[in-house]
Amino acid sequence: MNRYYQDGQVYRRGKRVKKWKERLRIYYDDGSVKRPEVVLGFCSRMAKSEARTKLRERISQSGSKPSPVLHGITFGEYWRTTTFPYVPLRGSG
Repeated sequence: MNRYYQDGQVYRRGKRVKKWKERLRIYYDDGSVKRPEVVLGFCSRMAKSEARTKLRERISQSGSKPSPVLHGITFGEYWRTTTFPYVPLRGSG
């Protein structure tokens, strides 16, 4: 089974009070995916590198989970059904 990892995303938000926020993908057993935003701290009190370190700590606490199976088909099957019918054949015309 494939394993996945993620680095997450750290970015600055806010007009008056600037805050560092994180965004991660959370996979649930029913197949749904959520991307909640979580405040890591104020920009005036921590640098971006400190915010990234805090994010990595949160990721390491959550652990690694197996990659979800999205549709149960391979990439080749998907390509044959969606793209291949529209690929022009050489020499025709």
